[in-house]
Amino acid sequence: MSPEEAKKLAEKYGIEEVVAIHEYMLQQLQLIISQKADSAFSSRVATISSQAFVAKLVKRKYDLSSEQLEALVSHYNAQLGSHDRFFELGIEMREAVQNLVKNFTKGA
Repeated sequence: MSPEEAKKLAEKYGIEEVVAIHEYMLQQLQLIISQKADSAFSSRVATISSQAFVAKLVKRKYDLSSEQLEALVSHYNAQLGSHDRFFELGIEMREAVQNLVKNFTKGA
């Protein structure tokens, strides 16, 4: 995606909306983890499928693809770098993915 396309997206989605979308992604990932049943899937398959499912939910709710969201994050990189909640969300997202991997590793 070109910088011009990202700039156009930024006219529709501001910094706070980008943060809200990441908040939504974290909530959905935590929901997936909480509903995890015994599974025959590997942690890698679980992680990839969870990411794809959350991306689908984001597309449905916000009409943004993963590529578009990534372009917005790049566009707002400087501002997001000093945004406390966005920083916290990054940490919480990493912890959630680690929990997902851990939960599926136990079930394997």
